[in-house]
Amino acid sequence: MSYYQHQSGCAHNPHLSFQQFHYPVDPVTHLTNKRGFFDHTAKELHRSRITNKPLSILLLEIDFFDQLEETRSPTDTKHLLQQASHIIRNNSNNADLPAYLQQGQFGVVMPNTNKDAATWVGKHICQDAKRQSHLPSFTISGGVASTHECACSDPAVLYDYADKRLFIAKSTGANHISTDELVMMH
Repeated sequence: MSYYQHQSGCAHNPHLSFQQFHYPVDPVTHLTNKRGFFDHTAKELHRSRITNKPLSILLLEIDFFDQLEETRSPTDTKHLLQQASHIIRNNSNNADLPAYLQQGQFGVVMPNTNKDAATWVGKHICQDAKRQSHLPSFTISGGVASTHECACSDPAVLYDYADKRLFIAKSTGANHISTDELVMMH
């Protein structure tokens, strides 16, 4: 059993699908779209406050996506997005909701998952993306945020925490997951 399965108490079941949540699906990646991501995050934030269980979100982005999109054919870009979504889905738990957000950016809503477990999953996604051999190689970076570090009731606030950490990850180089805080220098 993996660290993530141990932490969350659930193993991946290939017979269950994230589509059980009934949110709109992106036609290319076949993952929930951005609206579904935020709707589900709001529901899980409410549940997290009631149960006092952690909720984490993992934001992931294909490194240098804009450059890859410019230099590859539309078909190759579509296959790249599909491969990334496949990797993310395969590393997600049955209770998680992976989503395609925009321009090479993905999100995973992770109920009952603390920051350490979400980081572990993110690192495995990065490793799997780098190892895949179906396309020319690509890497993924990400940022993690958890309710146990910010007492927020708004999905946008949790998203902003993860987005800032994604920015840090991308600033420190490709193929990295960040849980670091931004430090303001004077």
